[in-house]
Amino acid sequence: MAAAAIVAAALYWRWRRLTETGFGVLVAASLVVTTVVLAVPAYVSCTGGQTQFWAPVTWTLSLFLGSAEDVCGPTKPLALQVARLTAILTTFLSLGAVGLTALVSQRDGLRARFARSVVLVVGLDDLTRRFIEILTHHDLDGSTVVLLEPTRGNPFVGELRRRGVRAVYGDPTDPEQIRRLLVGRGPLGHRHRLCAAYILTPEASETLTIAGHVRSVVGDLATDAASPRLVARFDDPRHAEAWRRRQIADDHELLTDTVGLFRVTAQEVVDEALGHDPRRLVVLGSTPMAVAVLEELVQHRREQAVDGTPPDLEVVVIAPDAEELLIDHVRGQEWYGDRIDGGERPTPVAAVPAVASVAAALDTELPALVVVATEPSEDQGQLTSRLALRYPNVPFLAWHDGVQGIAAGNVLENVTTFGLTLVATHRTGERTVEVLPEDGWERIARRLHEQYVATRSPGDGPPGPGQLPWDDLSRFYRESNRRRVAVALQIVMRAGRTWLPPSRGSRVPARLGSDEVRDLAHLEHESWWRYYLAGGFRPGPRREVPNRTLRHPGLVPWEDLPDRDRAYTVASLEHCLKHLEAMGYIPFESHSRDSGRRYRRSGSVAARRLDASWAWGTESGAEMSAQPGDWRVSDADGNAWSVTDTDFRRTYEHVQGETYRRTGVVSARATRAGEQVVSTEGIETARAGDWVVEDDAGKQWIVPAARFAASYALDDDASAS
Repeated sequence: MAAAAIVAAALYWRWRRLTETGFGVLVAASLVVTTVVLAVPAYVSCTGGQTQFWAPVTWTLSLFLGSAEDVCGPTKPLALQVARLTAILTTFLSLGAVGLTALVSQRDGLRARFARSVVLVVGLDDLTRRFIEILTHHDLDGSTVVLLEPTRGNPFVGELRRRGVRAVYGDPTDPEQIRRLLVGRGPLGHRHRLCAAYILTPEASETLTIAGHVRSVVGDLATDAASPRLVARFDDPRHAEAWRRRQIADDHELLTDTVGLFRVTAQEVVDEALGHDPRRLVVLGSTPMAVAVLEELVQHRREQAVDGTPPDLEVVVIAPDAEELLIDHVRGQEWYGDRIDGGERPTPVAAVPAVASVAAALDTELPALVVVATEPSEDQGQLTSRLALRYPNVPFLAWHDGVQGIAAGNVLENVTTFGLTLVATHRTGERTVEVLPEDGWERIARRLHEQYVATRSPGDGPPGPGQLPWDDLSRFYRESNRRRVAVALQIVMRAGRTWLPPSRGSRVPARLGSDEVRDLAHLEHESWWRYYLAGGFRPGPRREVPNRTLRHPGLVPWEDLPDRDRAYTVASLEHCLKHLEAMGYIPFESHSRDSGRRYRRSGSVAARRLDASWAWGTESGAEMSAQPGDWRVSDADGNAWSVTDTDFRRTYEHVQGETYRRTGVVSARATRAGEQVVSTEGIETARAGDWVVEDDAGKQWIVPAARFAASYALDDDASAS
């Protein structure tokens, strides 16, 4: 009995550290081994004239089918009797495990189907497992974390289930699978139940497909509640930036952002580096890791400039192609507005990272720090060690395989290793806690809330539920701050601006003036009003007591608001726009109203909505891409192109079946040969005779001369006005 208790305790301890699959395999293997060890020797003594090997093996296998060969006479050995019991137990436990697994999957599917609100997660592997575990600890306000997993044998599913995640097996690239998980029936009909979606698949093409399905569901069933968040994984920093900007122009129902191995790791590296307060920072290499570090350094300095002046910092990049790397880096920044001052541009050193080239960069009295962002290798490790020993007062941050995030300890005192990670860290005193990486919108929302809390005076009394520190806020108030960011993005577009850079001329920002902000601030108030009403608030003296009717005195029309509250709304919108600019989002003037003459669109097309990604080419040979939920449009001549769902609904009118009519008035002008135009589908180079068309939302595209003549007619009334 004591031995049995010890074995049971050991198995239970082991179960707490294994997945469900691992524990089941352990028990089954133990029973099989026990049966074989007991049965085979017992049968060997009873073989008689039969073979000494195959006969015992065959008889032992038959035990698992419930059949015991009577070859040992009327008195069976005790070992054989025990073996028969363990074999039968193995069979029944295996059948039970199969049934239990099916029941658990069905249970999770039902709970996910009837959940009030869903946090959807796709993409489970060794790197994303910890991300999802941390997600389960967040204040999700009753939302159910649902993992959509295509592989039934994934060994990490069991551990996540024990943390409360509902695992549903299915194909995440199937649009109907996404719709079944996200659409529920409410008192007024169908509605989406999405709180947030994290698409963490490593392949960019698969991420695009799944994100397109999510956008399609939310776009069809938008509500007045806070905009759900869609966070998609793109490990390449440039792909991530391009995708984010496209979503701002196309999506009004979702707050979209990206997460990626290099971006999150760079945030950790830069935070660690700036904690040493260097005045010269040397980056070795031209890898995606080095690019991400440079991008994050620029981001830090933009954020510091919102409320003050960033400290002096010289950045030096050492790589054989350092000059080309920095040209691409600066052009990438300037494409979205002049975001780097001349004195802040990194200094390139076109040389192989070696002791001599690094020593020249460290020949300074300024406090320095080195980020070794070359690919991890034995040579890289040796170079780091040599430099660290030569410069014991210089901190080194070195990329290393086998590490996730910033390593806790290292052999050399002035060397800290780091590895690719999707998990961020947060320091509270002497403790370091793993947290989800903060996306751009949450970063702005947190800073806006901190500014709001800072305006309170000691005489205002105890803080209410919406005036607590950010980490203590309920999800309702956090989402309200994120809503402010989404509304600011839309207000800028209502003011005739665009978040996409112009394809020609100067990329000088066209910020909103004070008068424009005052004229449009009512849109922020109206959005806040709808959100609070949807959250259960009613007009009246402030009351935020649980289990009572929630009331707020500001739930009145804009015209009835006190002057002080209207002034606060205007100032809040201005501050939000400053933080958007700090994140690199600068508005440009939409040239649709003054870029050429006005033309009315005409003619019919065939169109159908895409349920998968689609790559297509223009007549000039440019490669374009469409996402699931976009539309494939074709004309009578066989030309086909894609249009985003938002733009399609705005510019086409349904006739019947798959036939649609072009609608609207646009601006158009003849192109210059070689001119590049950025559309939401990609970048296209114009040919002689082509036309650039721009609609009132600031969207641009190229139309070949023959198609333009057939589908666009000069609108004299619109041009005259």
